[in-house]
Amino acid sequence: KSFLLEAIIKDTENAANSILDASDRIAEYVSDDNGWDNKKTRNEMRKKINSDIQKIVMSCTFQDITGQRIRNTLDNLQDMEGKLNTTFEKLGIKVETNKEAIEEKINDIADQGDIDSMFD
Repeated sequence: KSFLLEAIIKDTENAANSILDASDRIAEYVSDDNGWDNKKTRNEMRKKINSDIQKIVMSCTFQDITGQRIRNTLDNLQDMEGKLNTTFEKLGIKVETNKEAIEEKINDIADQGDIDSMFD
């Protein structure tokens, strides 16, 4: 597996876990009836909720980094493809890409298991 793809998987998993954990804490704060009548406790709860919302927002920044890594990986793959095609042409071997078959395979991918198997 590519180092960049491994990093993308790890960052995505970490961000999802962080978002889910913060969301669970917020749900607990909101459902806890104790302390909402007390101004001091209510302010503390608001601070905790605000902190968790900020964690959620920060966790969502993984999308930008992930997009950059995927773009970098695709650029590297396209560069290698070009070099291979040039090498094959010099050797007199003609290689044609069956884009329709590739698109059909991509469209057939139905679930996360299928996507994960592409990286095995």
